[in-house]
Amino acid sequence: MTPHELIARFDDLAEAPAGVERLRLLVMRVAARGALSTTDARDAAPVVARLTVPEYELPARWGWAPLTSVFSCRLGKMLDKAKNSGVARPYLRNANVRWWSFDLSDVLEMRIEDDELDDVSVSRGDLVICEGGEPGRCAVWEGDAPFVVQKALHRARPGAGIDPHFYAIHLRSDASDGRLERLFTGATIKHLTGQALDKHFVAVPPLAEQKRIVARVDELMTLIDQLDAARTRREQARVAFRDSALSALQTATTTEEVELAWTRVRERFDALLRNASDASAVKKTAIQLALLGRMTSRQSSPSAAELLDRIAAERENLRPAGKPRGPRMSAGAVVAQQEGLPRHWLSVELQALCLTITDGDHLPPPKAASGVPFLTIGNVTTGVIQFDGCRFVPQAYFDAIDSSRRPAPGDILYTVVGATFGRAILVPDGTPPFCVQRHIAILRPSTKVNTEFLAMLLSSNIVYTQAAAGTTGTAQPTVPLGVLRKLRVAVPPREEQDEIVTAATGLSRECDALQVALARTQQASAAFAAAAVHHLDA
Repeated sequence: MTPHELIARFDDLAEAPAGVERLRLLVMRVAARGALSTTDARDAAPVVARLTVPEYELPARWGWAPLTSVFSCRLGKMLDKAKNSGVARPYLRNANVRWWSFDLSDVLEMRIEDDELDDVSVSRGDLVICEGGEPGRCAVWEGDAPFVVQKALHRARPGAGIDPHFYAIHLRSDASDGRLERLFTGATIKHLTGQALDKHFVAVPPLAEQKRIVARVDELMTLIDQLDAARTRREQARVAFRDSALSALQTATTTEEVELAWTRVRERFDALLRNASDASAVKKTAIQLALLGRMTSRQSSPSAAELLDRIAAERENLRPAGKPRGPRMSAGAVVAQQEGLPRHWLSVELQALCLTITDGDHLPPPKAASGVPFLTIGNVTTGVIQFDGCRFVPQAYFDAIDSSRRPAPGDILYTVVGATFGRAILVPDGTPPFCVQRHIAILRPSTKVNTEFLAMLLSSNIVYTQAAAGTTGTAQPTVPLGVLRKLRVAVPPREEQDEIVTAATGLSRECDALQVALARTQQASAAFAAAAVHHLDA
């Protein structure tokens, strides 16, 4: 692919991840290497002899030269309020120099004597280069105002046959492909010293060709700006449509309205969703609607009230003789109806759906080289139980823990301490025995409840916002077990729980498949852009 063929495919490149910025850098790279212009035999020869430098091949009649041989370079004035004297004058510092332009919204002053001005002032056509900050960042000074430069900047005054605008392009290309970075000094704060500039070779085309390249780059940058603006307008329109579609989903009050709104989303997936965050937003919205009863249409039997009676009976039957009952539910634990829910659903405290809600052992566990895995919050924050790198406790310690504190398949773990509180993880079938620290709550759902439904509920914003409101502590927020047990959740009859899980799982799979397709599209765009750049480099 030639540079001209690549330019013809600007639209494709612009849609790749970070495509517009890639295009800008690509234009500068091919410009600095002579691929945007042709040498005219009538052009005066460059001001340097053609040298062989182990960098990249240059067009005929171009030469290589150290930057400091075609520019007169020097650092600006040291800022020292105690020693500086003379007239207060505006000066440029790193913060004022952007790539190819100056930001003069915040200009400071320093005192300069008249006899120093020639050494530290800038004139029209000077190339101002950052020594620190982002070393190499530069712009051509086009002003007539009397500015001086501070010591963190190089003032590079062009010699005969040199267009500073071409070298602003050149340095941007060199910064993007690492040619400048290898000259930096400093371990943490990087610097591009005068000695480094002495070692930095730049390409030197004939002056007339430099000017043609600058004009061509300006033309292409204008085109890229137009592409970027058009892409921004398309993205704004897409986001507006996405938000409208999600709003229609969120405000739907009947199953029919939900079905209509979801059909609208599904039919426009390609236009509606362009990145992983879009798919995630749709997924969360769909699950939230399911949990509010907007995806089921029938009142099933047994009723939610009968379900709660069965759970209470199960809890009582499992209580060993002589063992006291668990935490008492409040008088308002069950509410017959709540605004926004189907009439046959109930609003209940979370503990009404569980046999037990507790947490890990509060005593410091003994350590063992092997034995039973002991998991901390770090082992579950990804949403999947991870045993890699976990600690172990002796079997005897594990056996002595109350059974309610030994998670089993079908239980739900819920993080209750730290910045990652509110993560729910369903313990899958086949999980080997393990125990957890006290920062993880263990919920054992009733067998009358669909555990996937309950895990979905615990992962929703419906529960998270309540948990967040009930946290204690600031440095380390904690959801007390008493608060967790009393979080209010909506419970439908069991048949509807199953129906909701089926519907939400199907929608989640559609969104997951879309995310995969989006990732592949973005990877293909990125691969095309990378291949194009590599081809040009080759």
